[in-house]
Amino acid sequence: MSSELKVGMRLEMLSENQTPLFKGVISKKDDECIWVSHAEGSEVPPVVYNSRVRLKGYKKDDNILILCGTVLGSTPLFWKIGQISEFSIFNKRENYRHPVAIVTTARRLPNRPGEEPEEETEEECVAVGTEQCAVVNISIGGVLFCCDHRFPVNATVQLGEIRFYPDHLPFFLRCKVLRASEQDGRYFHGCRFIDLGRKEQERMVREIFLMQRDEIRRRNGR
Repeated sequence: MSSELKVGMRLEMLSENQTPLFKGVISKKDDECIWVSHAEGSEVPPVVYNSRVRLKGYKKDDNILILCGTVLGSTPLFWKIGQISEFSIFNKRENYRHPVAIVTTARRLPNRPGEEPEEETEEECVAVGTEQCAVVNISIGGVLFCCDHRFPVNATVQLGEIRFYPDHLPFFLRCKVLRASEQDGRYFHGCRFIDLGRKEQERMVREIFLMQRDEIRRRNGR
């Protein structure tokens, strides 16, 4: 079991399809299980034995820990969770980037007053408007995309529709170019998101976790 789980750590308990269940706190731990009580001292909701659940923990360094586990026992005061696995750590500074292959657009926007100016460049191959691009990987903090023209460092870019699942709502993301490099005639841009609200961040975490889960299932032939 992950050593990241500590007694006193707060968790958001979710169903396997990411529906919020209750705000919890780890009240006890051994080598195989954790006991999760309600963070506000209330009774925990009833649950079916052997149900699979998701756990989202918040660490003191602002990391977000995502896990899944099985309910091995419960009372009105706690859930006993075991078989904890498939954990990921999302860090605000160094986020896990999930590989994707999504075709969308990237539009160069004017920088706002007070923002750091775009890097000056003498290259002829510089994006001046809207480019077709391909998203290579994504995290809750940023994105890597490639296209035929180069966006300057510090450029503000509006990405077009990004949809991870056909029946899920799309993302429309604005980002700041941190670095740009050329490879095989294509320009790769590492960016961080700007103006991404907390609800959209939370939705991004859920989407990335679902993609990780599906990738694990594909590798395991499930």
